[in-house]
Amino acid sequence: MWRPVAIAVAAYGITLFGQQSSPPALFTAAQAKASTALYQEECGGCHSMDLTGGTGPALSGDGFWASWNKKTARNLYSRILTSMPQQNPGSLTEKETLYLMVYILQGNGYPAGETPLTSPSQLDKVVLERLW
Repeated sequence: MWRPVAIAVAAYGITLFGQQSSPPALFTAAQAKASTALYQEECGGCHSMDLTGGTGPALSGDGFWASWNKKTARNLYSRILTSMPQQNPGSLTEKETLYLMVYILQGNGYPAGETPLTSPSQLDKVVLERLW
């Protein structure tokens, strides 16, 4: 009797016993590749290319996740859109901010998929979770 239930649970990605399901694929591999130059130009100088921080806070690791774990991806998107880059807050376009989100998500272990990230509304119900 448990066997059909276990198969159904696995098929729908539901987690049991505290195991985490696969993170959502929110962007394409092409977007991930294209995001690198923008991140380097706009963010890398302060946050470092490997997201570990510098003059700006880390965008991965313990410090980042202490602030962003269990918050929506839209919250992070909104913070970037309105307050970055520090020397010219609010100067990034929505599209640029989406590409920066792609870089940050990829750097934190989120996988690429088939559907591109094209709208901030796609981030509304995505809850950020540390993957490692």
